[in-house]
Order: sequence, then C-alpha cells, then structure tokens
Amino acid sequence: MVSRMAAAAVYIVLIGAVTVAGSVAIADTDSEGFDRADQINESAVEAALAADLNDLRADRGVDALPTHAQASTQASAWSARMANGTYEHSPRGYYTCRAAENIATLPAYGDVELRNGEIDNYHGNETAIAEGLIGVWNRSPPHRANMLDRAHTSQAVGIEAVEENGTVTVYATQAFCTAT
Repeated sequence: MVSRMAAAAVYIVLIGAVTVAGSVAIADTDSEGFDRADQINESAVEAALAADLNDLRADRGVDALPTHAQASTQASAWSARMANGTYEHSPRGYYTCRAAENIATLPAYGDVELRNGEIDNYHGNETAIAEGLIGVWNRSPPHRANMLDRAHTSQAVGIEAVEENGTVTVYATQAFCTAT
C-alpha cells in the first residue's frame, strides 16, 4: 500500500500495471479548487478519460478502443475500493475480460503536467482532470505501453472522488481488455 499524503505535498503515485514499476510526481495544491467530492462529476471524468485515451492512440496511429461496459462497472468499483484505503492493483481475474490495468490518484485541483508537457491548474475541471491522468500515465513507460498496446480490444474506466485530509482526491482505474 502507498501513502497518499505526506507533509504539505500531495503526491501522485503511479504503480506499473503488468510489472510493478512506480514513479512519483509532485502536484501543487491551492485553496481555489473544489472542496467537496460531490462537486466532481465522475461520469464526465470517465467519458473524458476514455476520449483522451483514444486521442492519444490516434496520435500514435493505434485504433480507438470502445468502452467495455461490464469492465467499466468493475473499474469504478475498484476505484471506490482504493478510495476506501486499499491503494493497489486489482488481483488477477478481477475483470470479466483478460485485462491490464493502470491506476492513479491525484488531487481534484492543483497543477498537473499534461501529456504535451504544459502545466495546467485544473481546479476540479473534469476534462482537465482526465487529461492530467493521461499525461501522468503517458510519462510512465509501463502505463504508456498499456495505453498504446495494439492487442487491447476495449477499455474500461472508473473514477471515485473523495474528501481526504481537507482536499478532494480523485482515484482512477483504467483497464484494457484483450480478446482471449
């Protein structure tokens, strides 16, 4: 399990999907963002995340992935579980499909480096949160490999926003289904 808060800094924690390979980036926070988890539209973040993944794949000449509805329900449940204190990858066999997985957590407001290298302060904006998640995963070789793997046939996304230690934290699960 990974500690989610340390001193005054909020850490974005990445754990490699198929092989565990982590890296850490620091995100600044401020008091201008959302102060309640129910102000984040989780469905909007999920839709934007799925679209941003397909944009990234298109930029790299890789086919778009449709959403796997049942696996998305499972990814949402996994994000909720992580938000309740178990920040780790799902066990093998968790999804109804054969799947690889990316997970991440970040504050619902603050500075984040986007996939194009720009810094954006997303202040609870669902589209910017999704782009920030893609940016975080894209800078990690194991996560990027999952996102761009041509063997994947569909994707699943789950988001959970919760209030923790005076800030709203977003937990994200991104699963990639492969035909068996």
